Amino acid sequence: MRIEIHEAGSEAFYKETVNVLAQYRSLIKKPERKLQDYFKMLWAYAGISLLLLVLLAVMYRYWGAGVSTVAAMGLMVVNLVLCGAYLINLNRLLKEFMGDIRTSVLTLDESGVELSKDGTQIVRIPWDGIAFLRVFKKSVCFLSRNLTGFVISVNLLHKDEILGYLKENDIGIRIIEA
Repeated sequence: MRIEIHEAGSEAFYKETVNVLAQYRSLIKKPERKLQDYFKMLWAYAGISLLLLVLLAVMYRYWGAGVSTVAAMGLMVVNLVLCGAYLINLNRLLKEFMGDIRTSVLTLDESGVELSKDGTQIVRIPWDGIAFLRVFKKSVCFLSRNLTGFVISVNLLHKDEILGYLKENDIGIRIIEA
């Protein structure tokens, strides 16, 4: 079965895909695990760290600095830098996905699943190399069994076609629907 994908995905679809990639190892260990929104979570962590840093700076200003106050301020700065770096990387990946407007072709056949971008970029996973297929809110994702992190993500619009093919051809992969 071939599914040609001409439409660009929504920002929500690509954010979900980036979150799946970021949480790949956790999902492999616990496939039913709820998908976290790392974009929101990192902004929240950065905000809390900034608030605590300001509070520590006020304490430092009015009550003087102890070793623990300076150490805590240093930890908050490190936490802010790490949150910022991770957010930058996630946003860079999101922009890269959203900027890729090439036509995609999803192919499901007797040997496995393949996603091809205009014939220039091909990701193929054999059926025995797929840990499971997971249906999320905006996407359908095939996650590879090994820890390479290969994920084939397709818009939820194609869910019925994919599940129909898998059931019709008795493909023995685990399907997790949320």
